Amino acid sequence: MSTSTELRVVIRDARHARGWTQKELARVLGVRPETIWRWERGKARPRHDRLEALARVVHKPPDWLSALARDRRPRRRPRTLEPLAARIARTLTELLRV
Repeated sequence: MSTSTELRVVIRDARHARGWTQKELARVLGVRPETIWRWERGKARPRHDRLEALARVVHKPPDWLSALARDRRPRRRPRTLEPLAARIARTLTELLRV
């Protein structure tokens, strides 16, 4: 397994270590292959019940995977909101002057 603490890497490396395809891991976990694809790319995170099943597959305690799932980087605010926030602030300032 990788030394990385990113959940997506752990999932991918565990699947590779078993020689499984995404489709095979999906079948074992009871999810669609697209779900595994999204997990491995960091587009989605497994639900708690899926984390427990995944922990059994990778032979790790469920708490370990849950901790990885909670370890998220702070999300940046989308840039599209910044111009909107500036317009709202200007509008409020203008309204307060009146």
